[in-house]
This record gives sequence, structure tokens and C-alpha cells, in this order.
Amino acid sequence: MLAGIAAILTTIISGQDSVPCTDTAFILAKRLDFAKLGRSVLHIPLQNQVSGLNTLLAAKGVFVRQYGPAGSGSVSRRGADPSQIQVLWNGMVLNSPMLGQADLSLVQLFGNADVSFTEGCNSSFYGSGSVGGTLNVSHRAPLAVGAEWKGGMSYGSFNQFTAMGEVAQKTQNRFISAAICRSAAENNYRYAGEYGRGIMNNAAFGYTGGRLSAGFNNKKWDVTTHAEIQANERGLGSVPGTTMNNGWQKDRNGRAVAEAVYKGNRVRWVNRIGGIADEFIYHNDFTHIRDSSRSLNTQMQSELYLSTGAVQWVTGFDYSYTVGSVKAYGGKQVLQFPAQFLSAAIIKGTLSLLGNFRWEWRERIPSGSVSLEYKKWKNLSLRWNAGTSFRRPTLNDFFWAGNRLNSLTHETGAGSEAGMMWKGRYKNLRLKNEVTAWWRFLRNPIVWLPENGIWTPRNLNMGRYTGLQFNSELAGNGWDVRLNGELTRALITQNARVYKQIFVPAITAGLNAGLIFKSFYARALLNYTGKRFTATDNLNALPAYVLASLQAGRKMVMHKMEVLAEIQADNLAGVAYENMPGRPMPLRSLVFRLVINGKQNKIKS
Repeated sequence: MLAGIAAILTTIISGQDSVPCTDTAFILAKRLDFAKLGRSVLHIPLQNQVSGLNTLLAAKGVFVRQYGPAGSGSVSRRGADPSQIQVLWNGMVLNSPMLGQADLSLVQLFGNADVSFTEGCNSSFYGSGSVGGTLNVSHRAPLAVGAEWKGGMSYGSFNQFTAMGEVAQKTQNRFISAAICRSAAENNYRYAGEYGRGIMNNAAFGYTGGRLSAGFNNKKWDVTTHAEIQANERGLGSVPGTTMNNGWQKDRNGRAVAEAVYKGNRVRWVNRIGGIADEFIYHNDFTHIRDSSRSLNTQMQSELYLSTGAVQWVTGFDYSYTVGSVKAYGGKQVLQFPAQFLSAAIIKGTLSLLGNFRWEWRERIPSGSVSLEYKKWKNLSLRWNAGTSFRRPTLNDFFWAGNRLNSLTHETGAGSEAGMMWKGRYKNLRLKNEVTAWWRFLRNPIVWLPENGIWTPRNLNMGRYTGLQFNSELAGNGWDVRLNGELTRALITQNARVYKQIFVPAITAGLNAGLIFKSFYARALLNYTGKRFTATDNLNALPAYVLASLQAGRKMVMHKMEVLAEIQADNLAGVAYENMPGRPMPLRSLVFRLVINGKQNKIKS
């Protein structure tokens, strides 16, 4: 019995290993690999690492809800709210246990990082919150043995300034790296709209972040650690057309994770423990409101991988211990969430089949999925999957302003998607086309609605979502054109009444065209965001908008260092638009970036 308990307690989430593993017995060696099978995946390029995650996602056609240039940013995909999109940081769930969503402005990308977005319901892999998709950010060791250093800076309109740096050292069996970032902007930009024209006040932004990573490996074990601190202070702007400001906020976030990986002949055992501490302070001089909240989320995760011929297995145990404290809770609140999971993948020739199951012990809720991928010839692949989804209420849902723990029920649902990818080559032309159709439903979706002058969370009857995603790429010698987008229909049912979900654009699309000539390059981008309703009665909406941007730069090698100099102009047409109501965005902006990479390879251990 004790052996069984020990097996469960040592069975914690795995992202990407920081020290590369030499064990070739596994085709699928991470939990994320099991989630990707039979699903549409966006790989986010990081060639210009001075850009933020908000910018990188928007360039791939993903709608980012941003509360002004200084405000927080969160992802919305496939009709899902930001609290229904799970964000992973080195395998740990980054979503705030209080708000249920992750602020993308607190995710530092500079340095050795990999970013991908796995579409669709992934609750059976990662638990609560992976309804519309899973955004994964992981840091890794340098790829080459030796020393390397990177530096970057940008300066642009509205006194926007960013400086970043990283140093790293890697030998055959260990590495250490440190990165730091400082960013600030006055954001005194001009805006226009139905409220008239003006200059934004109280929108200054300041950010400081640092990360330390280290690891070592031997024949049987890989051990890695990552630790980050993030802090920002932001003004929330002013009410358009008035002198009243929206207050300011501070956010301090610290997170750390340690991972140990055992590598056997046909066994791989991943153990992880980490924690995320967050402090949030809000102050408004006009309303005389000052409040603060604190949360601590401790996560333990374990995964055991087995290879038995053509079948890959993974089983594991997740456990999180969450503590939240804010005045509206009436005291400290503590919740615990244990879960177990099991997945099996069969990869044989042109056919891949995956089945998985997860059990949430607190809610006693099962979730699962089945995926199928068929590769016809070498250019065409077909995929299909179906699975269930699950999201528990957040701490705010449970406890805000006297809400009772049992007054809300969790969201449950199911969904499916089917897609194809075709890629080919003709002489110097390379073509890739990808199309995915999807649908899902969600019982008891949780929304916050005003009731007697107080915003209160409520379960609605049903949410139904359908859509189509597409991606086309055409490239030749020195040029490429990319088109991507999503069509979404999101309907909410309440008391036999059907309305379109608020803040969900019906269409998002991006056109990206680039040209490279020797060491020079230029790129033009067009992003379209459709109309978004802002009220549940569908009477008020924000209009659609198109944003045009232009990048130009040069890559050079100077004194054995790679140097990238780039200039970018955003919103060239000066379009007046809002991402969220009452949050006007800049009419036009310009930014200059400089990135320097240096390496000294082949340093002996």
C-alpha cells in the first residue's frame, strides 16, 4: 500500500526539458506532445525577441484583448474567454487562481524560449481551463556548447523604451543563464473616436523582470530550475472626453519551478514542483478605492512515460494548493485540486491514434479525448479529434462579495475538430495550406452580470461555438506570403433566449508578406478584427478595424556578433479603434529595435 501511495505521489505537468535528452526510445516525450497529436498548433516565431507576446500572437491572427497600451493583455480564441485559455510556463499553469486568466505582459520571452499554441479542448491533458486552447511558454538551455550573450533595446513613440539582456554558459552536462528586462512608456498618445479627440493621460507603464535558469544532466538524470520575478506599474488611462482617470495598479509576480527527469531504456519519469506568488494593488483617487489581493499557487506534478513497441503511454498525478486573500473574500481562502490522468498513443506507419482520460478528485469529474491523424502520401495529412472540456470557478467566482462556495457549478462540455494540411514544392516555390473546422458546446458557462448595482457571477444555460480556421503560406527565393484567420460563431443561451457572446470577434485575419534581399528585409502586415458586441443584449458593439504595419531591417555580422537593426511603423493609416470599451488605442506609432547576439562556442567542460 505504501508503495502504491508513493507511486501516486511521485506520478507532477511537463513542458519542454531544459537539458536535451538523448533517449531516443520515445517518440512522444512530453505531455504537450500528446496534446498536439491530431490538433491544430500555432508555432510562434521568436526571431525578434524584443517584441512582446501580445504583438507576436496578434501577428498570427489571434485576438488579444488589451486594455490600452498600458493595460493587461489576454488571449481569446475559438470563442473562449481568457479564463478558458490555459497558459503554461515551463509546464506550470500560469493562470491567476483569482481571475482565472494570465496577463501576457507578465510573460518574459527574451532569451532561449519556445512558444506554441495548441488549439481546442485540452482539459484531459492539463485540467481546468483548457477549453479553447493551451498557450505554452517554455525556456531551455542554449543549443550549442559554449558561452553566449544577447542584448536588445527598442525606442519608439510616446517615449516607449525597452532594454533586455541575457548571458548563458553551457558545457556538455550543465548550463546556467540569466536574463533581465526593463521597459517603460509614457503612453501620452493621441486618440480619436465617438468621444472626440484628445491626448491620453494617466497611461504610463513601467516593467522590470528577471530570470535565472540552471541545469545539469548525466546518463540517467536531467535536473533543471527556472526562477523569475516580474513587477509592473501602470496607469489605467482616463475616461475619454473627461478629466477623470481610471486609477492605477501594481502587479508583483514571482515564480519558480524545479524539474527532475529520469531517463531509462523504455521509461521516462518527470517530477516537478513549483510555485507562483502574486500581489496585486489597485488605487483610484477619484473613487477613493484602494485594495490589494494576494495569491499563492503551489503545484506538484509527475509523469511516467512507458514505451511498449508501437504504443507510447503516459500516466501521472497533478496536485495544486491555492491560497487567495482579498478584502472582498472576507478572509483567506484555501482550495486543493488533485487529479490523475492516463494517455496512450499508437503511432504506426501513416496512422497515429491517441486516447486519454483524466479524473478531477475534488469535483469528481472525468474528461477525455480521442485523436486520429492519417498521413496520406508525403504531402497530405488528415486529422480529427473529439474531447470533453472542464473549467472550475475561480476564487473570485467562489468568494467575491459573499458568494458561497456551492452557489456556482463548474463548466463542462465537449467539442470536436477535423482538419487537413497539404504542403508541396515546385521548383523554388513552397506551398502550405491548413484548414480546420471545429465546434463545441459548454454547459453552465460562467459570466459576470450586474445585479442590483453589483457585478455578480452567474451560470448561464448553454454556450454553442462553431468556426473555421485557415492558414496558407507561399514562399519562394527571398520572399513569402502568409494568410491566416478564424471565423467564429459564439452563441449563449439563457432562459430560452439566444445572443452572441460579448467580446468575441466573428472574424480575425492576418496577411503577412515579406521580402529578403541579401542582408536586408522588409515585411508588411495587415490585421483585421471583426465587430465585437459589448452588451449581452447585443445592442452595443465595437466596430471592426484593419491595422496596417510595416517592418524593415538589416541583419549583419560584426566582430563575430549577429546584429539586427529594425524599424517598425504600426497603424499606418491612423485608424481609430478600441480593443475594449472606453480604451482607445494609439492612432499611429513608430519604434526602432536593435538586437545583438554573441557566441563563443566549443568551450571545454
